[in-house]
Amino acid sequence: MQERRFRPRGEWCLIPLGMFITAMQSLLTSEFKDALGVEAEVWKAVAVQTAKGTGLLVVALFVWWLIDKCFRRTKTPEQLCDEVLDTMAHDRERAAIPSPR
Repeated sequence: MQERRFRPRGEWCLIPLGMFITAMQSLLTSEFKDALGVEAEVWKAVAVQTAKGTGLLVVALFVWWLIDKCFRRTKTPEQLCDEVLDTMAHDRERAAIPSPR
């Protein structure tokens, strides 16, 4: 069976980055007030913790992606062709075997 490695992609950072920007915007532009039985300081603390958490997540995902790009070798065109041909041969063999009923 072919091994598939879980690889980070660059766009993974976009969702946490959007959340971080939103949390920072709310911190910079909002005047927190008591609402839903929760004090204003608690709402501000939630915004601060959200900004910190998403900021750390953005940095962690970016570092993971950067390390993967720098140290992981990409496959040569010949390796890719061999992999595709092997997969096609495997699929052809599997299709030729009759399934039990």
